[in-house]
Amino acid sequence: MAAVDWSTLIILENPNDVGLATELVDEDHVFEAMGFKKAVEPEEGVGQQVPIPAMTAEMQEDMNEAVVNVDDTVDEEPLYEWDRDNPDLSVGICYPSMADIRLAVKQHAIVKEFELETEHSNKEIYRV
Repeated sequence: MAAVDWSTLIILENPNDVGLATELVDEDHVFEAMGFKKAVEPEEGVGQQVPIPAMTAEMQEDMNEAVVNVDDTVDEEPLYEWDRDNPDLSVGICYPSMADIRLAVKQHAIVKEFELETEHSNKEIYRV
């Protein structure tokens, strides 16, 4: 079998086409040829009622026993909130991550209209 040079192939326009794609095979025939059965479409406006099983007292008791109380505000973890449009870069301000402090410094430079240059940066140090 000869190799095909795809870069030299030319697709010619059919003057009878009006920009519409030609249907090579009927979709239903392909579906049947692949061995799929035609699904029965439900009548319009008729929904299938699915019963919701009743919860027994035993199930409710099991759920109540499995409950774990979660408090999202732990005293040891500080809550970091900062104004992303005008960040505060005062001494002692903490940011939750290195990515956040980098973003804050860049935004501060934009707000205060000055250019900055990174002097040294790694996972623990960001000196600009």
